[in-house]
Amino acid sequence: MKSLKPKYTLPFLRNISPDYIVDSVQDIYIAELPQRSEAIAFDADSTLVEHGESITSDSVLNFLKNLPLPVHIATNRIEQKATELASYLRADSVTFATSQYRKPQKAYFDKLASNAGRKPSELVMVGDRIFTDVYGANKAGLTTIYVKALGRDPWFIRYTGIRYIENALVALVSK
Repeated sequence: MKSLKPKYTLPFLRNISPDYIVDSVQDIYIAELPQRSEAIAFDADSTLVEHGESITSDSVLNFLKNLPLPVHIATNRIEQKATELASYLRADSVTFATSQYRKPQKAYFDKLASNAGRKPSELVMVGDRIFTDVYGANKAGLTTIYVKALGRDPWFIRYTGIRYIENALVALVSK
C-alpha cells in the first residue's frame, strides 16, 4: 500500500490527497493503517462492485469476510439498493444518500461515523472517487484510501470527464 500524506504541503492538495493509494481493495494491508483505525468503510459502486451491480467477485467477498475490522458500506445509492448490497456483503452497517446528505458532505460522514459507532478519526474510508469519497472523508477527519475504479464508469462520469481529472490529480499527488 502506497502511503502518501506526509509529502504534501500545498494547501489546495491537502483535502483531495488520499492517505493511501491501492490498485484494488484486496491490496489493502490493515497492519499499515494507523493504530487508531477501528473500522473500515467502503464505497460500493466501482469500489466493491461494478457501478449499479449487486454482486462482486469471490475474491472481494473473501477479503471482506477475513478483515479484522468491522466493515461498513458508504454509498450514494438510495436506501433500498444500498441495504440489499450491504446485506449481500455482510456489512455491519450501511450509510446511504438521503435528501439531507450525501457524499461529499461532512454531514454524510458524520452519519457514517455514527452508524459505525466510531469517531471519524477511528474510521478508514475506501473509495474510487477523489471528489466524493476522498475529499469528503478527509474534510470529516477519516483516514482515506483511494482505489482504482472497478469496471466501466457510468455514463455521467464518462460524459463529464471527471475521471480524467481525478486520475490526473492522483498522478500529481502520488509523485
